[in-house]
Amino acid sequence: MRTFLGNPRGLLLSFACLAACGGGGDNFPDANNTDANNVDSGVSIDATVSGAVTVTTRSRCCTDAVGTLIAGVPVIAVQPDGTALPTVTTDASGVAALTGVQLGATITAIYDTTEGPDLVTVVGVKPGDHLEFGEKFTPTTTGVEGTMTLTFPDNGAYYFQAFTPCGAPGITGPATQLTLFQYTYCQTPTADILLVAYDTSFNVIASARLHATPYTNDITASVSAWTPGITLTPTLTGLTADTTYVSMVANSIADTVYYNDNVYPDYATGTASAPIQLPAGTDRIALSVSESRTGDVGSHVEGRSLAPAATTAAIASNQLPWLGQTTVSGAGSVAQWIQVGTGAYDGAVAYANWSRFDATADTTVYYSWTLVLPPGISSYSWAGAPAALADYLPGLGDSVNGDVILVDLTDATGYDGLRAAPEWISSCPECAIRQGDLPGADIAYSFSNGGCGGRFAKLAGKASRACLATPTR
Repeated sequence: MRTFLGNPRGLLLSFACLAACGGGGDNFPDANNTDANNVDSGVSIDATVSGAVTVTTRSRCCTDAVGTLIAGVPVIAVQPDGTALPTVTTDASGVAALTGVQLGATITAIYDTTEGPDLVTVVGVKPGDHLEFGEKFTPTTTGVEGTMTLTFPDNGAYYFQAFTPCGAPGITGPATQLTLFQYTYCQTPTADILLVAYDTSFNVIASARLHATPYTNDITASVSAWTPGITLTPTLTGLTADTTYVSMVANSIADTVYYNDNVYPDYATGTASAPIQLPAGTDRIALSVSESRTGDVGSHVEGRSLAPAATTAAIASNQLPWLGQTTVSGAGSVAQWIQVGTGAYDGAVAYANWSRFDATADTTVYYSWTLVLPPGISSYSWAGAPAALADYLPGLGDSVNGDVILVDLTDATGYDGLRAAPEWISSCPECAIRQGDLPGADIAYSFSNGGCGGRFAKLAGKASRACLATPTR
């Protein structure tokens, strides 16, 4: 069966045709290819080229610590003709070495999590690839709920707010102390505490940070001095007449807690700019600039990591394609999404989740599937998947939810660079920027998207799997 990339008619990328579908990284056409709109311009890739691919499997939510190397994870390589190589299981160091993998093959790891099977698939690998799977998530904690006290000098502010792993309580001035809460889900022996003082318009006028301070019940922590706040002014250029909305969100991050604020600048001139008041003395600023346009499409986001005292940020509007609705059919073994535009990007990350009742065990099993895909693809079919994978994939009777994002990493080069990025970076770039793992990325979200940071989630109600859950203003 012949299928093609970059086609406007939405021809399917089949599980069994990955070589013909441009699985060889930079050997297939991207959205800038002059033949991308020619549905008869098949890409010939020499699938006889073969070699080794290594896979490292790290922990997924939520039983093992973040970053833990996980042994015993089955890894399956499917060749471009649809045949599966023998399954290789990750060793004690969390590594599986697969040999004889052809150019354009597909690699899938199957995690057995407490919630059910969790699959990760990379489409169109190259011999020599090193793939790294795993999630970042909020660790599960236990402890006794309680309170502690934070004291500080009164600086005449209208309102004070303390950002902690367990929330952001506040008090109206004049005041010299706050009660901080600890709950079972956010227990930690030490923590950063970020104290912010506001004027009557809730602009930041000063801040103070306690780094790795004891954070437990029935103690007192004290702030001795204030630091003036800073003003960051982002500027977004290159907006078009189709623009209907611009939002700028700045997260000022201190370890794993962060303060955020947002502005909605005017964009009538094609340039949007507005000041954002932030606390000083944090580790970094994570900036997300979001833009929308007319039509039933999702948003574009330009995410950047900035120095903690940055006062300006110049960003050009990205030229990624726009994404419309996403549909997934278990019965039809296909996922499809609307994609408008021909801008270049590194690749796509698609998600699906579903549940299936196991009559033998009298229980419901929850499935999750993450796929990393080459650019130019707007559909994916898993019909004809080999037996080693078929039982783990959506099928007849499964009600499947799915979504997709397009990703262009600022420090990656094409699909080769996206494949080389660890899964927790490619699957939620905005999360990785906030966590300090990524300098920047441009992302296109779908029209139906929702979840991580208010935009994207692998599993409904489980946004914290991909994003460390921290309080916001």
